[in-house]
Amino acid sequence: MNHYSNKIQIISESISLLNIVARQAPYITSYMGNKALKYGISIGGRAHDIISELQSIENEARDEFKDDMNDIHFFFDSSEETHSRSFANLLLIINNLHISKECDSFDEYENYLENIKEDDYLKAFYDYMVSFYASSMDDSEDFKPALADIVNAILDMELPDSEKVRLQQLFFNRKKYYPRIFALLKRSADIINKHKKELIKFGDTTIDYLKRELGDLSFSKYVVGNLYSERLLDKYPEECDVSLCYFDPALLGLSLDVQKKNNKIQTSLGVVGIIYHDSLNMELPFKSMKQLDSDKALSILKLLADKSKFEILASTKDNPAYGAQLAEKLSLTTATISHHTSALLEHNLLTIDKVDTKIFYRENKEQINAVIQYLRDNLLN
Repeated sequence: MNHYSNKIQIISESISLLNIVARQAPYITSYMGNKALKYGISIGGRAHDIISELQSIENEARDEFKDDMNDIHFFFDSSEETHSRSFANLLLIINNLHISKECDSFDEYENYLENIKEDDYLKAFYDYMVSFYASSMDDSEDFKPALADIVNAILDMELPDSEKVRLQQLFFNRKKYYPRIFALLKRSADIINKHKKELIKFGDTTIDYLKRELGDLSFSKYVVGNLYSERLLDKYPEECDVSLCYFDPALLGLSLDVQKKNNKIQTSLGVVGIIYHDSLNMELPFKSMKQLDSDKALSILKLLADKSKFEILASTKDNPAYGAQLAEKLSLTTATISHHTSALLEHNLLTIDKVDTKIFYRENKEQINAVIQYLRDNLLN
């Protein structure tokens, strides 16, 4: 059974809005336009109304923070295509799927961060960083990172040296920066709350659509069956908590490993962007991933030119392997493996299987055969 909530997760949404302000304007319209091109759709009607509303909020935020752009770029800038994550997300160990349910206000969450045990923070920060560019977590649950492990993981990230220095500075001085970050977040939340009534209306229509679309099917099983492997379906429960994402309206997310008891998942966590509706349904992203055009084929070929990504696929062609196994075999860190598997999953070159608490990666032969066929069609007579 799916449990739906239209609640605006104000902490994560306030971060997303500031992440947007850190990008080139007008971001929302451009971002959603690119999504429309990717999915081969035209945006009109309800989707157009949502984008217009979000763009007006972005414009209002840009005006509000025009004198704070140095801080905005320092904390909230991101080199990623998506605005869902920035170094601020990482520093606050928060994202759309794992926002702390124990904290209903910024003051509570700031107090939580101030008083969290150092070992617990290091573990949460490390796990989030390992998955920072990844769609699934590595299985190193018992690993307790030290400061040196954090630094090494930062150095292993595929980022410019200047970005690595910025992240280290944020990490080591985080308690000094918290007051400045939360002051910005509170002002961001004030802007969002002005538009809360309209946003919730959009959220309600998305929930109505989800109830019709999914029926009795668990959202987690819907995502896993469409995106990963039908072999996983019986490993996921019927219970799934589904929340909405407002400022990344095309997002579809699922936590693969939450609320476990005796190594069995009790409840999955899902997040759905408010753009989805009968006229712009959730099947589109999955169909887009499975269709191979020239741009995707060339993007995949660029990935395969990377030795480590190529070796991961070669290592999983006969037998699946989990992150730590791949790291040991290829002499890479688990953080680096996680980064590479994220890119391969995004391009549908890997599938995943879950056995107990471990996530196994397996080469997706269908996608690789599609790339080979593309080369035959275009380069051979």
